[in-house]
Formats: sequence, C-alpha cells, structure tokens
Amino acid sequence: MRATVTPAQTAGEIEQVIRQNETTVFAPGRYCLERPLRLLGLQSRTLLGEPGAALCGARPARVRWEARGENLYGARLAPGLAADGLRAGEVSFRPARYPHASDPNAIFGGTAADALEFAASCAHPEDGVLHAMHAHLWGDVHYQITGRGADGALALCGGWQNNRPMGMHREYRFVENLREALGAPGEFFYDRRTGELLVCALEAPGEEIHLISQPYLVEMRDCRNVRWEGLVFEDSARTFLAPYEPLLRSDWCIHRGGAVFAENVADIALHGCEFRRLGSNALFFSGNAARCTVSECYFHDLAASAICFVGKPSCVSFPCPTVDAPEFFPPDVESVGPQSEEYARDCAVENCLIRDIGQVEKQTACVEIAMSARIRVARCTLHTCPRAAINIGDGTFGGHCIEGNDIFDTVRETGDHGSINGWGRDRFWHAHGLNSAQMRDLALRDAVETTVLRQNRVRCDHGWDIDLDDGCSNYLVEDNLCLAGGLKFREGFCRIARGNRLINNTFHPHVWFENSGDVFEGNLVMRPYLPIGMPERWGERVDGNLLAIASGPERPAAELARLSGQDESSIARPVAFDENLQPLDGRFQQNGAYGVTSAHLRALAAACPVDAPTPLPDWDKGKTWRLNDIVFKGIDNDGEMSAFATPGHHGVLILSLPPHCPWYINGLRENTAVVTFNGTLIDGPEHFLHLYADLGAGAEIRLGTRNMLNGAAEVRTHKE
Repeated sequence: MRATVTPAQTAGEIEQVIRQNETTVFAPGRYCLERPLRLLGLQSRTLLGEPGAALCGARPARVRWEARGENLYGARLAPGLAADGLRAGEVSFRPARYPHASDPNAIFGGTAADALEFAASCAHPEDGVLHAMHAHLWGDVHYQITGRGADGALALCGGWQNNRPMGMHREYRFVENLREALGAPGEFFYDRRTGELLVCALEAPGEEIHLISQPYLVEMRDCRNVRWEGLVFEDSARTFLAPYEPLLRSDWCIHRGGAVFAENVADIALHGCEFRRLGSNALFFSGNAARCTVSECYFHDLAASAICFVGKPSCVSFPCPTVDAPEFFPPDVESVGPQSEEYARDCAVENCLIRDIGQVEKQTACVEIAMSARIRVARCTLHTCPRAAINIGDGTFGGHCIEGNDIFDTVRETGDHGSINGWGRDRFWHAHGLNSAQMRDLALRDAVETTVLRQNRVRCDHGWDIDLDDGCSNYLVEDNLCLAGGLKFREGFCRIARGNRLINNTFHPHVWFENSGDVFEGNLVMRPYLPIGMPERWGERVDGNLLAIASGPERPAAELARLSGQDESSIARPVAFDENLQPLDGRFQQNGAYGVTSAHLRALAAACPVDAPTPLPDWDKGKTWRLNDIVFKGIDNDGEMSAFATPGHHGVLILSLPPHCPWYINGLRENTAVVTFNGTLIDGPEHFLHLYADLGAGAEIRLGTRNMLNGAAEVRTHKE
C-alpha cells in the first residue's frame, strides 16, 4: 500500500502511516518535528520525499520585531525555550560569540586567548559555552560555563570530547551565547529567563522564524530493508555537550548519535538525500549494521561528522579505551576477528558529495569507520573539513575499500593528521613482553582482512595525504595520486605501497618495528625519503622506486638507497607529466577519474587544486645547533611534530650528546624531543639557548621530554 503524509501531521501520526504502508510519500514542505521519528522493527518499507520535503529539528514561531538600536532587533517569546540556532526565512543566525566570526579560513572562524576573561566580565556567564582546540590541535574540547566560584573564577563542565585529555589550547578559544557578545550581523541571543530574543541584522528579519531545538530527526532500530529517497534532513541542534565515549585507543571520543541514527539494522538504503545545517553527526550507523548503502547523497554545512560506521566494544577481543595507558599484557591473545555481531559490515558510501563539515566539532570526518569490517567508500568527493576526510580509527576488522575518491582541503584546523587517516592501536600496540613476531601475529588477529586504498586523488596541505599512524596494519596502498603531503607509515605490520605518485613530496617511514613485513616498491617520489626512528633494516622490501629530479641523465637513486639501505634498482631521472600527472613514458597508467559521477553533484563540488610538479635538487635537512657537546635542532616539520607528539613546532630535538655529560648521565638520550625547560614551553632553538643562558652555574634544570618509545618524561639535571 502507498500513502502520503504532510507537514501538518505529528511525528506519531507519521510513524503510524509508515507502519501501515509499504510506501510512504512525504509531500512538499517543512516537517518541524517535536521529537524524532522512531521507526522500530520495520520490514520492507520505502520512504520517498517529493521535491521540497524536509525533516527539520526546528520549532516554528511568529514574532513582531522592534528596533532596539543600530542593526539590533528584538522580539518577545515564552521563557525557557530551547534555542540552539535561529532561522528567519532563508537566513541563519548563530549564537552571539566573542570574538565574532571574521575569517572563514581561521580556526573556529576566529579565536581569542582572552575568551574566558571576556565571559567572566559578563553579567550571566552561566549562559555561555566555551569552545577550544585541543592543546596539541588533536581535535577540540567544549565546556558549559556553569557560573562563578567563591573566588570569582569561572566554573566549567565539559572537556570529555577527546580521547587524548591534555587540556585546551592557550590561544584557540571562543565563547558564545552571551548577551554582551552580540554585535555582528548574523548573531542572535535568546534570554531563557525572560524570553527576550535579540538579533543583529542589517534589516529586520521576517516574522516567521524557526528556533532550532531538536538534535535528532530519525531513529531506526531493528529495521530491515528500508529505503529513503529524495528527502532533506536539516536544521538540527548541536550535540557537542552530549555524552561521549572513547573509540578504543584512537584519538576519538564520539557522541553515539546523529540526525539519522540506525542500530541493529540491515539493508538500509539512503539515495538522493540531502543533509544540511545539522548540529549533530548527520548519519550514524551504530553497532550491528549490515549491507547498508548511502548513494548519491549531498552532505554539507555540518557541525560534526557526516557518516559514521561505529561498532560497539563488545565486538572487540580487548576493547581498551585508553590511549596513554601503561604497558599491559592483553588477557586474550588467541581470539580472531569479531567477538559479537555488534559491528558494521559490508556497507557502502558511493557517489556522494560531502563538504564543509566539522564546523563546530573538530575531531570529525566526512566518513568515520571504527570497529567495522568491509566498509566501501567509492567515487565520492570529500573536501573542506577540519581533520581527516576519511578516518579509520582502529584495525578491527579491516577489509575496507577506499577507491576512486577525490579528497582535498582537509586538516584545515588541526594538526598531525592526514586526509586519509588511520590508527591501529589494537591488542598488540604497546603490549608488554611481546617480540616483533608475536606483535605481528596479534595485529593480524584484529586486522583480519586487508584494507585497500586504491586510485584516490588526495591532497593535504597541512599534514600527510595518507597517514597510516600508530599501529596501522594489513593495508594495500596502490595507484593513488598524492598531490601535496606524501605518504606516511608509522609503526605497524604488513603494509604494501606500490604504484603511488607522491607529487612534490615523498615517503615518510616512522619508527617501524623489526621485521614489520612492510613493502614500498614501484612508487614515484619527488624528494628523498624522510625517515624518523627507523631500524637498520626497513621492512621486507624497499625497491624499484622512481625519484623525479630536476635535470640530468638517468642514474641510480643513491639518495634513496643511502636512507633505506635498499633501493638497489630504484632510479632517479627527470620526469615529464601529462595533464593528469601521469609520466609520459607510460609508467603509472591510471584511469584519472576521481570523485562523484552524478552531474548535479559534480556541479556543486569545488575543484581540487593541482600544482605543477616541481622536483627539487636537494632536500633541506634543517640547521643544527650546539650547546656544549650536545647537538640539537628545531622541530622543523610535521613529521617530527607527529613522531614526538609535540604541541606544534615547539621544542628542540636532541641529535647527539656524549655519555660523559650530566644530561646524559641523568637520563637524556638522542632522538628525544625537549619540549619544556623548567616548565616553560620552548619556542625553538634560540629560545632554548636563551633559557639556558639565563641560569647560573649549577642551577637545577627540569627538562620536559618526549621520546618515541617511552612517551613523556621529565629529566632533572643541572647547568654546567
């Protein structure tokens, strides 16, 4: 049977129609839901949206505006309403904020180190919310200001949104929802105590308004074979202060919720839908989700992530939730693969455009994959996001296929990350008492299937194009066009990279295990490798690579061989490229087709910037400095920042020091980053020397250090 619903019907009435009919058509109009549609136990249903049909989380109201000053208009509503955002006609208003949003390319649109001081000066700081970046730019943290303490200091509640709890950044902060901050066009303030609504606008808004109050639009549980087509999901409230949970030992914590939420489902399809102006994750597949597909959909202007496939810890053999836990021995070293059905599997995201996400939450992605198996992301265009476009949070359980995507303008507001990013901090990672062979065996008991990254065009101007970070194992990375940030493999097992073109960059191998089984062969690089903390023998094989140079005859790639100890058959020569950045000699032939195929989505996508290939004659290894017999350098690049987990490019890197010097005797070693000097964050080598020079002979020195193997530590020594 087939039936039609209209915007005049309540959520309960719409649910009843859906239960009673195989096909439900949503007539045009805005469905302002007083609560989410709860679809429980549905079997074989089709839900169709006619053009103009939109589900939203806003409450309609009619107001009469009065001028209250220059560019300031006021109206009266009932007190005690929820108002996370405001729409008046086609105009969106954000909560009043300090500082005002002034630069769309800046972190949070603009920040101020004195944001808390501003809030403290307000009459009702308890109305306000503090947003801040993570101290190391590994995401973000958010706090409700709950009032003032007896000492006048502001009281905060929050900060649970990140799995690397290191506090907030000293500079990148802003506060919002404070009356005194109202002053820029596009801002509003609603006083819950009095019901007064104020907007800052160049002219009075229309009388018909919508208060955005509902974070969730659709909830599906225990559903099978449900198809959504042609609907718009829009204007939901933000969830940055909702409960969060850690995603194993990745850097992520996440709110297990979304504008459209699905759990214990199979064969759910969303086709030709649009997700816009949403305050939560847009689409969240939780726990058991099988054979679900998202195709030809458009996601944009989202506060958090677009699509999340997130299993539950019960499916994992050893679901340790803490990244920085002490070394341990996993209680289960025998089990293989999933331990329950509570994981997403055999799902696909195809031919979608996802852009402008993470506008509030920064530890977000266009597609987030965690505790899942065989997730396919293909022929999508993903751009303009604060962190990764695609994030694979752990090794459980692999088998994913990331293919034919166009990915760019990523990692815009964070650091130490890649456009395609992965972690693999599974059972083997930092496990106590295991040798390399045992760790390799254990890694493949979680990452049981090979994850394939194939024929993607990827650009990251603020990190790595592809970053397979801590522990990532069992990957095949082939035939990708990397345009700016290169390819990074940190410690892990059984990664194969072949046929990749690393334009204007190179391969970044970091702190590999002995006998890791890694292979890097048949790739094009345009700089010598940038290794950090590598063993004498690099993996299983590094050879057959091509180093593009500026001029000269073909020759052995001695620059690569000196670094890897291999590359016996690798060559260096000038390379001529065609318009698709394929060498004209026929090597690295690929189809050159990336991103969405639908014409209407391609027209809405930005164009990926492509720079001309520029081989360099030499790679600057950075200036070195000397203090007595200690040789050191600055933290000069993102690779060093990542390897030593320093807060930005702060600190110095100890390259060598003699065993007889006091600093060595007291525990300092080479290949250690010194980040603080007597509690002061080191800005760089000159600052380090200045801090040392200011001390008298024999003065105590406390060095805050970070080592790739042992993490953070303090070394106590003295000035000679």
